Amino acid sequence: MKKDLVFQIIICLLILLFVYTAVSKLADYNNFLFVLRQTDELRPFAAILSIALPLVEIVVAVLLIIPSTRHKGLYTSLILMSVFTIYVAYVNFLASHRPCACGGVLKGLKWRQHLIFNIIFTLIALAGIWLNKTLHQQDNVPLQANLEVSGK
Repeated sequence: MKKDLVFQIIICLLILLFVYTAVSKLADYNNFLFVLRQTDELRPFAAILSIALPLVEIVVAVLLIIPSTRHKGLYTSLILMSVFTIYVAYVNFLASHRPCACGGVLKGLKWRQHLIFNIIFTLIALAGIWLNKTLHQQDNVPLQANLEVSGK
């Protein structure tokens, strides 16, 4: 029961994160596009990324909301958070220019704080994957035991 509660909290946190960041990017779209164009490595892809990133974040949130697609949503969350974390680490340690395309509350974070925030949410996504597997293994045990007893 406790694992299920933690799992539900993780799902809610990830959904809130992705919906919040997508809405923030879309609400301040011109600034988001401007900031993407400020990053040398992203400039050629800025127009595509300015639409694709919020859409992907919304899709991930929807995958997490629907129980039958939650598994895919968790893995996509892990991939997305890993990519965001690598980008923030790159900007933090290697980039000469540090624009911030963050919206809302995240806009106030310094780059190192943003890196820690992303690492924490990457670990949260990883914990969600582990808990999802653990909870599903517990669900399958009685079924497997019944099959063995009945000889099927």
